[in-house]
Amino acid sequence: PRSDATSFSLGADYQHQNSEFLEKHNLLTKAWVLGSYLDGDNNSGMEGAYGASAAFWNRDILLYGGFSEVEENFNPAMGYVFRDDFRKYVTHFSYNPNYDDTDWLQTSIHEYGFELYTDTSNNLVDTKQRFQPVSLVFASGDTISFESNHHTDRPKQSFTIFGATLPSRKYEWWNHTLSFNSSSKRKISGNLGISRGALYESPGTRYGAGLNFRIWKKFLFGVDYSVTTIDWETAPQTKLKAATGKATINFSPDLFISNLIQYDNASDSVGINSRLQWEYKPGAKLFLVVNQSYLDQKTGLSLQGYGTALKLGTMFRF
Repeated sequence: PRSDATSFSLGADYQHQNSEFLEKHNLLTKAWVLGSYLDGDNNSGMEGAYGASAAFWNRDILLYGGFSEVEENFNPAMGYVFRDDFRKYVTHFSYNPNYDDTDWLQTSIHEYGFELYTDTSNNLVDTKQRFQPVSLVFASGDTISFESNHHTDRPKQSFTIFGATLPSRKYEWWNHTLSFNSSSKRKISGNLGISRGALYESPGTRYGAGLNFRIWKKFLFGVDYSVTTIDWETAPQTKLKAATGKATINFSPDLFISNLIQYDNASDSVGINSRLQWEYKPGAKLFLVVNQSYLDQKTGLSLQGYGTALKLGTMFRF
């Protein structure tokens, strides 16, 4: 899209679901493969990406496993690859017993998840483990949760984050989060959360809160605010404040407009995202997206970027 070079991408997806696996369980398997070619790349020929996953679940448990790989020079001209030269291994387990004989408690959720990244030469890059010993879903729809996350990272070179320059070495840290979410069925609902732990072994804390208002059943709007503090050893303290506003209008089950506006003090910028989605027939959707970004200057907000995207999808059954 931004040059005269020849480029193309090819891909295929596979999906199969069996709701009678072992008589009464569900099994979902997926696989995908992609190839990209860009004239002038260092390596000639197609560069690939591929992956596969499987999920098994019933009323109380969920088991999931997946693998994906993106080669070093995989570069589709239209699209975005958040990282390349990696292999990703994912596993997830969830146990969700239902309490049919308890009036005040609907279910509890107990989860463990693990992600591991290597490069395509199988050198370990980073890992993440998520432990959720308990999340309680009450009969009212309110939820209270506690979870812990363990991270490791091995950057190949020094890097800068929030003004702090960190050297290349092995990092390991934990985060612990306690959160409360009130039922979205209420006209006014909210959420509270506190996280304590670290970022790249530097102590940090995050406080967050939000309110949602459903005054009219077709219109939802809300606000969220968070403050994150990180105490670096070799740089001044980072205090990141972020405010978010959101509004959604549901004209019908098939047509809605969602809007998001966000400001943070690190970039001193405001971002606006508006999306129209219309499912004009089952499985076929039209999207119209408008993005805008503004820089907070002494004279006011200055437009820094603007973009639109139109996407039309359809489905053929045979």
